[in-house]
Amino acid sequence: MNTQKEVAITSLFIEYQKLRETSEENYEFINGEIIKMHSPSIKHQDIVLNLVMELKQYFKGTKCKTMISPTDIYLEKDDIKKEICVIPDISIMCEQSGFDEKRYHGVPTIIVEVLSSNWADDMIKKFKLYQEFGVLEYWIIDPSSESFMVYSYDTEEKNYHNVIQRDNELCSKLFCDLKINMEEIF
Repeated sequence: MNTQKEVAITSLFIEYQKLRETSEENYEFINGEIIKMHSPSIKHQDIVLNLVMELKQYFKGTKCKTMISPTDIYLEKDDIKKEICVIPDISIMCEQSGFDEKRYHGVPTIIVEVLSSNWADDMIKKFKLYQEFGVLEYWIIDPSSESFMVYSYDTEEKNYHNVIQRDNELCSKLFCDLKINMEEIF
């Protein structure tokens, strides 16, 4: 039996879906809240573009697909029943069955967020959310300090561990030979 709160969230999620279909703006739906996304800065977009070019090249010829914002990701996992839609800056999906013509349903393999004015959402809300759903790697890129963090999901402990990075080179724990010179990205 659904509680009043669950019914209210489901009703709000239906409103959110209508808004996504009719609005020129981008919105996310996290923890029962509709969140309007702000236009990114030029530096933010430049970093996203540079990273996407590297990632597209790395994953070329594999089953993994690189997607950029505004791709809707409906986070879905068998043991978690929530209405969640995020629009990460970059997503890598290695499970192709989750795609329909407009969005992805499931859990991306890697999510990349480039920080902007809503940095608290990426550092706190989304960190917890991606950890809860078991996103295998979460990369956070900070344009203002030209720094980056890579978090790798531990499936046994069900939490993230910071992956140590060296010499301005972003290294994936999941894809051992994926190394990106961040000086070229910033």
